[in-house]
Amino acid sequence: MVDETTSGEFCKILRMFLCDGQFSEVKALLEKGELLALVDEKYSAWLKSQNSIVQSFENSQEILHHKEKTVAIFEALVQCCQTIISGGEGWGKEEIIHHKEQVSVALTACKYLLSSLYKRVQERDTATAHSYWKFVIKKVACCLVFLCASNSEEHSWTSPESRLLACGTEISVLEILSFICIHCHCSSIAELLTGDSKIYPCGDFTDQFTLEDTSAQWQVFPSGLFSHVFDYLRPNLLKETWKKSPMACPALVWCTMQLKYPYVSDHFGKLMSPLLLLIDDYEVKNKVMGLRCVRHIVENMNSAELGWFGRADVFYEAVQRHLYTSEPSVVTALYPCLISILKVVEFSPTKPKFGRKTNKCDSIFQTVLTSMEFESKIAIRRVCSRHLKHFIQHMGITTLRHFKRLLRVIFSYLEVSDYPNEEARLEILDTLHTTMVYAWPRIPHHSSSILKSLLKLQVDVKDSAPHLTAQG
Repeated sequence: MVDETTSGEFCKILRMFLCDGQFSEVKALLEKGELLALVDEKYSAWLKSQNSIVQSFENSQEILHHKEKTVAIFEALVQCCQTIISGGEGWGKEEIIHHKEQVSVALTACKYLLSSLYKRVQERDTATAHSYWKFVIKKVACCLVFLCASNSEEHSWTSPESRLLACGTEISVLEILSFICIHCHCSSIAELLTGDSKIYPCGDFTDQFTLEDTSAQWQVFPSGLFSHVFDYLRPNLLKETWKKSPMACPALVWCTMQLKYPYVSDHFGKLMSPLLLLIDDYEVKNKVMGLRCVRHIVENMNSAELGWFGRADVFYEAVQRHLYTSEPSVVTALYPCLISILKVVEFSPTKPKFGRKTNKCDSIFQTVLTSMEFESKIAIRRVCSRHLKHFIQHMGITTLRHFKRLLRVIFSYLEVSDYPNEEARLEILDTLHTTMVYAWPRIPHHSSSILKSLLKLQVDVKDSAPHLTAQG
């Protein structure tokens, strides 16, 4: 129960920020999403923890002297969307639907509040008002970026409304992010997270202000917001808590994917633990998310730095365990990630000065060929045939070590139709072309078998032409 002395305090302050029309709309949305009582309870609990005396403000200007209370409004809204799974049993269908509605409502309310607050500051146009606004935007940026990041991509708790449109209004996640960037004097989300305008001189929101405004003296976060976001999420990224807070890791991954070289290395040490938890998880979506993020990190870090203390080897051992998976989405993320890591943990097989000795890549390639040779699922065959050529491009002429077996796999894939679009056949044809380019010394000795396989394919395709979908 909310104490009578603080009951409705959230609505009192909300009315001070918004005009009557906006206040009624936001209140109705909060009630519809069953958030009003919950937000009021969290806000009242915060007031008690601060030993604050609840006041009824006599005029709208008085609110500018209560910066902490303003920030607490946004934090209460975001906290209501940070659902914790009790007992780690997961969300039911009804809980997910209800949470989607709450996120959309919270995004809408935050946008209205930010716009109204900024309008009020502009009307006052005093040093106190601008100091108040800078304090608020600096405090709320972290939790709002978390809320937007966790709803920017498709997850079980997101909906088209929370990702694109909030409750039928023209308020999007990108709109809130752009609002934060502009008022933090950043031209892009990447610049907001890193604090460096030199690396991102032409961002997504550059047209909103001059580039001089993005210099360090104007920026609210000169050293970037990423560290603040990570510290905000840290309690929910531990081994004991991350499964109970399903929005934390996706938000961290989304923010990490916005970072480019050389800023990834600044945070690499603290990113390793959450990423290893994701990769080793039993849920497919978490594995895919972790593999995508690891690949991004490896491709945006200095190879020598990544190899310090054996950190690249740790990632290699964690990733290569999934070579025997039977999930197409995992394989799609796994193979490119493995190739990126192999480029770091060992010398390039294409450089003769290193002797072209048998290495990890040969072992991986043998495993890939084995899995392809005995694979019967069409979905997996399509994914494997799509990525096989990338291994050949990486290995170069050392593909000759596995040439006979590679040709056997290619021929077997050309013989089997994956009706109706023949994706696997088209991809394996491209792989055959790549093989002929990189393994050219052996092609004359196998030209007759290659030609025979291609002629069989031509006859097969011609016979089944009426049943195939035309390829553009």
